[in-house]
Parts: sequence; C-alpha cells; structure tokens
Amino acid sequence: MNKVSLREWVLFLTLFPTLIIGVLLGAFFASERYSEIEQDIDQRASIISHAISQSAADAIETTNFLGINHLANILHGDNPDFVRSIMVFNGQNTSILTTSQRFSPSQLRYNKSDLELLTQYKEPLNGGYILYMPIRHQRPTKDGSPTFERLYGYLALVVSKQSLVTSLYDMLFISFMAIMVALILCSLFARKMMRMISRPIKDMNQAVMSVREGVLSARSKYRSKGEIELLRVGINNMAQAIEDYQLDLEENIDQATIDLRETLALFEVQNVELDLQRKKAQDASRVKSEFLANMSHELRTPLNGVLGFTKQILKTPLSDNQREFLNTIDGSANNLLTIINDILDFSKLDSGHMQIESIPYNFRTSIDEVITLLAQQAHQKSLEFSIAINSKMPNSLIGDAMRIKQVLINLIGNAIKFTDKGSVTIDINYELLDDSKIAISAEIRDTGIGINEEQQATLFEAFGQADNSITRLYGGTGLGLIIAKHLANEMEGDITLTSTANKGSAFVFKFLCELNQLPIDDIDIPNDLVDKEILYFEPHSHTRLATLDILESWKMNVTCITTLNEFSLKQHSKQYDVALLGFSVTATNIDTIKDLIHGLKDSVQNTVLAINNNSLNLKETFLNSGASACISKPLTATILAKYLSKEIKDSKQKRIDFKQVEKLPIKVLAVDDNEANLKLITTLLADKVEEIATATNGQEAVLRCQKEKFATIFMDVQMPIMDGVTAVSIIKTNSLNIDTDIIAVTAHALQGEKEKLIEAGFDGYMTKPIDETMLTHLLYEHTNIDKLNTIQREASNKLDKSLHTSKFANIFDWSLALNRAGNRPELAAEMLVMLVSSLADTKYELEQSIKFEDLVKASSIVHKLNGACCYNGVPRLEKIGQQIELHLKQNSQLEDIEPEFLELFDEIDIIINAADEYFVELHINQLLSK
Repeated sequence: MNKVSLREWVLFLTLFPTLIIGVLLGAFFASERYSEIEQDIDQRASIISHAISQSAADAIETTNFLGINHLANILHGDNPDFVRSIMVFNGQNTSILTTSQRFSPSQLRYNKSDLELLTQYKEPLNGGYILYMPIRHQRPTKDGSPTFERLYGYLALVVSKQSLVTSLYDMLFISFMAIMVALILCSLFARKMMRMISRPIKDMNQAVMSVREGVLSARSKYRSKGEIELLRVGINNMAQAIEDYQLDLEENIDQATIDLRETLALFEVQNVELDLQRKKAQDASRVKSEFLANMSHELRTPLNGVLGFTKQILKTPLSDNQREFLNTIDGSANNLLTIINDILDFSKLDSGHMQIESIPYNFRTSIDEVITLLAQQAHQKSLEFSIAINSKMPNSLIGDAMRIKQVLINLIGNAIKFTDKGSVTIDINYELLDDSKIAISAEIRDTGIGINEEQQATLFEAFGQADNSITRLYGGTGLGLIIAKHLANEMEGDITLTSTANKGSAFVFKFLCELNQLPIDDIDIPNDLVDKEILYFEPHSHTRLATLDILESWKMNVTCITTLNEFSLKQHSKQYDVALLGFSVTATNIDTIKDLIHGLKDSVQNTVLAINNNSLNLKETFLNSGASACISKPLTATILAKYLSKEIKDSKQKRIDFKQVEKLPIKVLAVDDNEANLKLITTLLADKVEEIATATNGQEAVLRCQKEKFATIFMDVQMPIMDGVTAVSIIKTNSLNIDTDIIAVTAHALQGEKEKLIEAGFDGYMTKPIDETMLTHLLYEHTNIDKLNTIQREASNKLDKSLHTSKFANIFDWSLALNRAGNRPELAAEMLVMLVSSLADTKYELEQSIKFEDLVKASSIVHKLNGACCYNGVPRLEKIGQQIELHLKQNSQLEDIEPEFLELFDEIDIIINAADEYFVELHINQLLSK
C-alpha cells in the first residue's frame, strides 16, 4: 500500500473542493445562460411566425404576394443568426413563397393529412426545428371575442440553434478559465502553508528516527508556533521518558535475571514433586482397578452359589411359601448383581474401555427377553404394559444385543418403578439408512411422577437422580441412566427425554445396527391363521393398536371392539374362529370377565384371555370358566402365535423334542476352591455329561491331568496353592491334556480380563454367576467335535432322520450343520439350500474377478462365501475358502493362489452336482415344509 504524504494531502484538500465548487458553479451559470438564449430564440421565432402568418392571409386572399415576400425577406435578413428559411404553403399544401433555397418544399411540407387541425407545432430538424404556423384571418365576433375564418395555408419557419451552441461554448470557456485561475491561487497558498509545516515536521521525524535507532539523547530543536510547537515539545518529552525507561529496564533486567534463576531452581523442585504425585496417581488408579477386580471377584463368588443353587432348588417340587421365599432370594441376589454390574460398567465408561460388540442377533427375541423380565414388575402394580413393534421391521441384525437389552431394561424398569398407576408403553420403529445400516428408535412412555425442567438438567449425571429423596423412596444407585446414555452414544445414538411433573415421561432411545446380510430369521408366521375370523376386545388404545398390527400382518379378519356394550352387540353377530379378550383385572371385574368367557363358550371354540397379571391362581380361575388359554400382557407376536396358531404350537413342540438328547458321553474336569461354586458347576454339568471329576486347586488339577484325559476343563482363576493361570501353563505343556480346551471360570468382569486370560493359555471365558445357557454353549463349543458329531448323528438316527451317509461324507456334514443351526433341522436345511443355490453365481463372479485381476472384489466374494459356509456343514469348501481369504489378506499375488482358486471351483462343482441326490436322502422337502 502506497503512503500519501502530508504535502499531497494538503494539496488535495485545498484544490479538490475549489475544483468541485468551480465546476458546479460554471455548470450552473452555463445552464442558466443556455436556457435564457433558447427561450429568446423561441420567443423571436414565434413573433416572426405570427407576423408573417397574418400578412400571408391577406396576400393569399388577394393573390398579391409581393408584400409578404418583401416582409419575409426582411425578417430573414434581420435574424440570420437563428432563421435559416421561411416557406409559405397555400391550402392545397403547395409552396408559394420561400426565402432560402437551402430546403426544398418536400423537406418542409407538413405531411399530416388534415390541415384544418393544424395549430402551432414544432418538428425537430438537424441543429434546430421547424415551426409550423396556420394562416387564418382573425375577425371579432358579435360578442367581441376573436374568431378564425377558413385556413388559407401555413407557414414553415426553420429555426437554427447554432448560435445557442456557440454561446454555450463561450460560457464554458470562461468558466474553465475562472476555475484554472482559482486553482492556481489555491496551489500558491497551499505551497506557502506546506513550507510553514514541513520543516518542523522533518526535524521532529529525524529526532524520532534517531530514537528508534537507539540514540535516546536525540531531540527536535527547530522551534515553531502553535500546535506544531506543542507536538515538538511532546516528542522531546517522549524521548526523555524512553531514555529514563531504558535505564530503569536495564536495572529491572538484572533483577529479573536473578529472580528467574531462583524460579528455575524452584521449578525443578516442583517438577520432581509433580512426578512423584503422578506416580502416586497412577498407583492409585491401579489400586482402584485392582480393588474393583477384587471386589467383583469377592462379591460374585458367593453370589454365584446363591443364584445357582436358588435356580436349582426352584426346579424341584416346593410349597407356595418356599417358592415365594426362594423367588425373593433370587430377586434380591439379582438386584445386588445389577448394582455390581452398574459399578463395573461405570468404571469401564469412566476409563474409556467400554467396547460395543458386533454380533448377529434376533431382534424380536431380544425384545421378548426384556419384556418377559420386566412384565412381572408391571403386573405387581396392575399397570397396563404394552409394546408395539413395526411389523415390517427386519429381525436379523448385527449389533450388541446385550447392551441394547441393558439400556431397554434400565429405561423400562425406571418407567415401571416411578409409575404407580396408569400405563407403561413401548413403541419401536425403524429407518433404513442404506443397504447395510438401520436406525432403530424405542420410545418408552409412562404415566408416572414425571420430572420437572430443573431436575431434567441433572438427570444424566453420575450418582444423580431427579430428587435425592427418590433414592430413599424408590432405591437405586443413580448410575443406570448415565450408563444407558453412554451406551447409546457408543452405538451412534442417543437418549432424549420429554417430561412434565406429575404427568409422566417419555424416553426415546435411538441407536444404529447393521443388517445381517445372511439373515437367520426364526419369525414364526402362522399360515393357518390367514383369513380366520377373530373377535378382539381391548379397551386400552396402545395395546389394541399394537395387537391389531400383528393380527392384520397375519391377514386375519379382525372384529375389534373397545366397550362392553359393543361386545354384547357383536359377540353373536357372526361366527368367529377365535376370540382374544384383553382386560385390566381388578377385584371388582373378575366376575364380569368370567361371565363374558362363559357367554362365548358355545359360539367360539378358542377363547384366549390377556390380562395385566401373572397370578397362577387367577389364571386357573379364568381357565376353569371356559378360556382355552390365559396369558399375561404385554402381547408380542411370539406369544400370540403360540396360543392362537396350532401349527406354531406343534412346531415348537417338535423343536423341544428334538433338543432332548442324551447326556454327552464325555468326562469333564471342574476346578474351584470355593466349595459352593464347585458343587454348583458339578450340579449343572451333571445334566449334560456322563462323568465329572473335581479339583479344589491348581496343583490338584495338574496332578489329575497328568493321569487322566478330559474332554473339557472348567478352571477357576484365583485359587490357593496354585492359581488357574499357572495350572493352565503346566497342563498345556506337560500332561495328557495338551490339546484339551480349558475354560476360565472367574468372577473378574473388568474390561480386558478375557483377553488377558486367553493370552495366558485359556481357550474360553465364563464369568460368575454361572449362567446355565452359557455353560451349555461353552461345553458344546469346546468339546471334541468328532464326539459331538457322533452323538448328534445318533440322536438324529433315533428321530428316524437319515441325515448322513458315507457317500457324501467328504462333501456335506449334516451333524455340523445341525450344531450350527441350534439343532433345528428345518433351519439347517433352509440354510443349506440357500448356500447351494448361490454357489453358481458365486463361481461366475469369482471367475470374472480373476479374469480382470480384481483382487479387491474377489476378496469380498470369498469373504461372503465364508460367511455363508459358517452356517452350514460343508467343511471342505469352508476350509478352502478360509485359506484363500487368508492369502488375500496377506496381499498374495494372483498366480500364487491360483491353485487354491481351482480347488475351490472344483469343490463348488462337486457340491452342486451332489446336492440334488443329497437333498432327496435328507428329505429336504419335508424339513422345509415344517
């Protein structure tokens, strides 16, 4: 950016206003002069035209043109500066007189057709205009006003404005000269003023530059007057102040240097202290983690015995009081376990170690588990508990089902806890984001105590509740919601709240899942209910709409009624195949319900009653009144299908019968130092295996493993004499059980514990309290597969299923397929058919990928094929696919793995060619029709 000097500014501020004012005044006076001359010309032209027109009228009437010709020439000669020509036309539009030959009659003739309408009129012409004036006699009338007789012709006067332009140029020249004189005078004054200012300013500038360069003694000496002198004095004072400040600064620097040395020495001492404090903080964090781990172990170990044996006793015949007492013990122990889990989860979240799994799961089954767990709490308060799931929602998803259930249990449990009357409703909907992602929202609405705006602000804080008094009234750690919100955030979602005090709350839980590209949906579709007539009575709107959605998705013909009066009118209006009656049972309406059931006894064979209660005695009462089934709300598709469809009921029974296999003919070792835990795991294993050995510490387990061979070993981690980790290391290197899978059984549930134990040599991991389902799963997963296959084949043969022959032994493994399908033959058959039908396309796509050397696409296809194989019994195809995928992940070249691809193609051809015959032997059609 260019700097503008003071001299230039002074010249500009003096000359520019003078120039502007001079130009404006010159333009104004020129304009005024131009206007005056133009008006003068117009006025003189009008006078001349009037004079000639009056004379021309007499000349035309007397045909004596001498006088008018003389007059026109005189007027033209007297005004040569603006009159260029005068021409007279008669009534026939013919030129009879002209004063100049410059213009022809055709140029000046008035071209409009009706001359009688002609008045004084101007028509533009180059450098001027033509003035037309009609020629008439003007005679007075009887009343004295003038009148005109006929039109004798018209006058055309050519007026030039050349003189006007000349006058304008003269005026502009005079104005320009005046402006130039003014500018010259102003510039002389400006130069004089600059000489008065510039010298002292230059002197002051020189003094400032000297000070800037370090010459602090420099001063401005040129004296002036007025403000310039004040500025000089100020600059000199500033220079003196800078010089004084420099002296003080040098003294301060010396002192600051001394102080800085002392401060650095102090910082070194503080750094040492901070390092000690950091180490103490790390030690404290480690101690906290160890404390949580130890407390987890110490609390879970006795809880394992309490919960395990409580469940075992509940399986035995008991009196009502005994069963009630045991249920109370079980509930209290589970509440304590929940508190422990909350503390551990909060610790994981606080340290950032919480991980969300991505595992295939059945969404509706997970929801059913949550509802079943919490329904009893709602029924104890006589609440209306209902759930509505969008019937079109996909069921086979990939995500962390355990964490999803944990959040839902917390939100729904809170809704039930803080609601004394009314209802708790759940609405689950979805939105497909793309081909692989689904966004799910679950809205939990209650009619409980509600939360005001001030309390909502602290609701999601750790150890906080809406009101501290609520803790005393309802109980709880205050960790549930903060854990739930963190889990929702980890699943790319959130939890939001809308609530009004004393009117209820609505929590919305949103999260993302992946769609399972190889879905294993076990949604039971009751085909036998299509077009069946059902009478449905339900006063509660949410329950009614949710159930209607299920029934209509099954294509049933539903007659829905909401009041008892409407029920009386429609119960016999037509024949119904089934009646579904929903009631909120109270002490006053039991007899009314019994009467309604009895009234339908003769007209409806299958009457199903749905109540907000789980009392066995109450259900028995309604069953004795004629109801074919009495179920507890909320109603889900699984529950309704079980009680309304005979086809689903029979299918369920077949699955149960198929799963009832004999004990595994294997020997299992259980190791635990706690007598109660050892007895519990022995009791649980006794129903599943034929022989069980026990040990109370690691050393005893090592001695037994050096003498005996076991199929699976369940090993506690913390034990006296020798711990589980040491024992596993010895067993895996020096015993008869080097290849035996060893499962870690521990009460430690902190993040990373499983990975540490697996790295230490364990093959599996199970936390206390021991879950019987998980125990069974681990037993089957880690027991020798050949023995399990033999057992499953024997069980299958007992069910008259010719499921495996030696002819296909190297191609298909039906026992393996059954194991991976959860011992459900129909599901295993369906998955096998899906795999075989996709192999031809898979082979073609792989061949094309290899042809174009597209290893990325080939890797994706092989990965998808391996995913399909893991649900089926095709061991050779699965093995080849895994080898190829491993090579592709290691970035092997195409020519290096070409033999494996050829082997894969050969195996695909073998499976496709053998599939039809194998399906016939498996009776695949009968399996798929079930």
